[in-house]
Amino acid sequence: MPLADIETIVIVILENRSFDHMCGYLSLPSTPSPLPVEGLKDDPAWRDPLANAQAGGTYPIHRLDPSVQTIDDPTHDHNSIRVQIETAPIGGAPNEMGGFVQSYVQFAPKPPTDRSLVMGYYDAAAVPMFDYFARNFAICDHWFAALPTGTQANRLMAMSGESSLVDNARVFLPDQQLIYDWLTKNNVSWCAYQSGGFMPFFSLMSRWLPEITTSLSLSALGGRGRFRRYNQFAKEWNNPAAMPSVIFIEPEYTDGPHSNPDDDHPPTGVVKGQALLADIYAVLTANPARWANTMLIVTYDEHGGFFDHVPPLPIPAIAGGFPLGRGIGPVDHAWQLRDLDEVSE
Repeated sequence: MPLADIETIVIVILENRSFDHMCGYLSLPSTPSPLPVEGLKDDPAWRDPLANAQAGGTYPIHRLDPSVQTIDDPTHDHNSIRVQIETAPIGGAPNEMGGFVQSYVQFAPKPPTDRSLVMGYYDAAAVPMFDYFARNFAICDHWFAALPTGTQANRLMAMSGESSLVDNARVFLPDQQLIYDWLTKNNVSWCAYQSGGFMPFFSLMSRWLPEITTSLSLSALGGRGRFRRYNQFAKEWNNPAAMPSVIFIEPEYTDGPHSNPDDDHPPTGVVKGQALLADIYAVLTANPARWANTMLIVTYDEHGGFFDHVPPLPIPAIAGGFPLGRGIGPVDHAWQLRDLDEVSE
């Protein structure tokens, strides 16, 4: 689709999964109709050197059964990610992508129930919507998280292009300009739909709280402010009234007060996230005239501590005035880890 034909961009940012963990299977010869992405290989000569070592144990890459949904949350602050990236795998290059299990054990508040799970990957049986998107639209296999650290800094990067945080804030996010401000300044209409019954991410930035609370209250009554309940999305998308040019759809977050999270953030499983994407896609395509000029972008904020075999890009980065990470070689770098990006257009 030519860029000039796109009238609406819909953006969904989920939580804390890596490319190999969710879509690496697409390149496996054992996968029906494999795709030419930089994912996993069946060859033991490729897999064995990438196994992680921890406390005398060996943890290879392995398929996760779709029934494996509850996974203890891997740590993913900047200290634990440094270990993940800068630890040698069993037979791989030194200082390269071998510390996922070590980090899982070393930094966890309590010992993980099964430390091998961070080396696991799902396939189409567990992630049917990703399989459908990858085969029918497009998938990016070199889309990297912006910073080698956790959720809040990377969501600020996604929505602002910079982060005044290194790791998560204790209470409120520091105030900084967001894409919301840029869109408003440039007269581009936008709105944000919130799945579930709680609040969107930027309710953590106090400047946005008054509008968010007022707008969500109006949405429950059928109003159309800039922050809306997702349960109104289908009705509004199929209404002839104009829709905003940029639409953000947020999941219900595991880390907030929640009743039914669907963000993929462990220990929440991936089933509900796939269901949310299926619902979003069904709503969008139910209005063919609008869908014909719409781009849907689905991505993750960061890798969440799960294994990925592709070394991150050596791009220097600073968060909160602090240089992040040490890369391979004699020069300090910040490193980005591959998260997952799906694009439907």
